[in-house]
Amino acid sequence: MKPSRHITRLTQREVRKIVIGDGFTFFLTTSDVYAVGKNNYGQLGIGEKADHIGIPTKIQKLCGVNIVDMSAGTASVLALTSEGKVYGWGKNDRHQLLLGHNQRCDTPVPITLLAQYTIKNVYSSDDFFMILTGTILLV
Repeated sequence: MKPSRHITRLTQREVRKIVIGDGFTFFLTTSDVYAVGKNNYGQLGIGEKADHIGIPTKIQKLCGVNIVDMSAGTASVLALTSEGKVYGWGKNDRHQLLLGHNQRCDTPVPITLLAQYTIKNVYSSDDFFMILTGTILLV
């Protein structure tokens, strides 16, 4: 067993939540979101084309956005804001990001199809998501 390692990039930040996908991880701090790991479908959301990023990297497109929750599928990600809006990125070959196309997204984009709803929670499993509003479950 390898010994655990200290992630110095996050030392001075309060990590509120850790979200784990298939070979990639997100750290939600009080002000930013950091990503590390596999990136072969753009699932880290950092805009780089590298297949793997070895150090936690800030997702610049989410700077100034109050992310309160996230959910990661196999290679797709949804992020929920404090206002109930949703951003998505990563693999999208089955339209799992609800963007109206099936192209991958290397950076977070607002999911405008959900703009009419105030989203309460986002959940994922493999290549699909479940989105909960106050009264409706969207799949």
